Amino acid sequence: RKWLNQALDFCDSFGYDSPDVQKCRIITQKVNICHRMLSKAKAAVDQTKLQKALQACERIKYRSPLEHEVRGLLFRVRRINEEISEGWKALVEDQVRTVVAAADEIKMTGGKKLKTWREHVKGPYDAFLKAQYDHAVKQGDRERAVRVMVRRKDLLVSEKKQALVLSKYPHLKDPMLWAREKWFGWDHETRASHMTKFQSESLHAPISTTFEHIVDTRHKKELRRQVTAAFETIQKFMGQRNTSRMPQRIRELLSDALDNKEIRSEVYMMFIKQCTDNPEPEKVPCIWELLSLCLSVFPPNKDFEDYLEAWLREPSNLPDADKYHCRGLLR
Repeated sequence: RKWLNQALDFCDSFGYDSPDVQKCRIITQKVNICHRMLSKAKAAVDQTKLQKALQACERIKYRSPLEHEVRGLLFRVRRINEEISEGWKALVEDQVRTVVAAADEIKMTGGKKLKTWREHVKGPYDAFLKAQYDHAVKQGDRERAVRVMVRRKDLLVSEKKQALVLSKYPHLKDPMLWAREKWFGWDHETRASHMTKFQSESLHAPISTTFEHIVDTRHKKELRRQVTAAFETIQKFMGQRNTSRMPQRIRELLSDALDNKEIRSEVYMMFIKQCTDNPEPEKVPCIWELLSLCLSVFPPNKDFEDYLEAWLREPSNLPDADKYHCRGLLR
C-alpha cells in the first residue's frame, strides 16, 4: 500500500498517466479502502466489522501485516463470543472470569451478554455467586447449586462472623430470666452461665423466645414439651442418658420439628449447646451424626440459619461439619 501511494504521487508530480497508472490508481483506492476498514475494525474489536474488512481484503487478494493482525484478532473475538454463547445458561465462574479477562486483554467491548458477564466479575462477589446459584437452580443442577450456596455462606460468615454467634441471636432469652424459670437445683447464676453451654441435667425450658408470641397457651405448652423432649433425645443419642427406644425417640424429634417449625431453631441450638464445653469429647461425634440427620430432614428457621452456618464454620467445628456433610445439607 505504501509503495503504491508513493508510485502514484511520483507519477502525479509530472503528470504522467497511462493505462497501467489507471489500473494502479484503481487498485490503490481499493487497498486504501481495505486499510481504513481494517483500522476501524481493529479499533472497534467487533466481530461483524472485522469479518467485513477481511472479506473486502479477500476480494482483491490484499495481504499486509495489518490484515494478518486483524485476522488473528477475529479468531480471538469469535472464540470469546462462542464461549459466551455456550456458557450463557450455565454461568460457570471459571469460564466467565477467563472470557472477561480475554476480552479485557484485547479491549473488546462486546454486546449485552459480555457486558453482563463483566458486571458479574467486576461487581460484588456475593451478587455473582447469587447469579450462579440462580442459573444452577434453573438448569436443575442441584449439586452445583449447593456448592455455590456453600461458598456464599462461607463469604457471609467471613464478613460477619463476629456478629453471628449464638449469644448474639436476638431471640435468645436473657440467661438470668431463663435460669429463674426453674426453682430448684443449681443456683441461678451457675445455671445462667450454662444456658448456651453443655449441661448434663434435663432442660427445664427453651432458651429462646421463638414461639413466645403464640397466644394459644395449650399449643405453647406442647411446644415447650417438644423442645425439652428433643433435648433429652440428644442426650440419649450421645449416651448421656439411657433408653431402649432410641429409634422411636428420633422419629418423634423429627416428626415434631417437621410439624412445628417454631421449634426447629431451638433444636439446633440444643446441638450447639451440647457441643460447647462438652467434658466428654468422645461423645461429640454422636451429636454431629444426629445433627446431620436433622439437617437432611428439616432446616432451621430463616432468622437462625446464618447463626448455625457461622457455628459450622468455626475452625474447631469445620472438620466435623465437613465429615458429616453438614454445610451442604443445610441448603
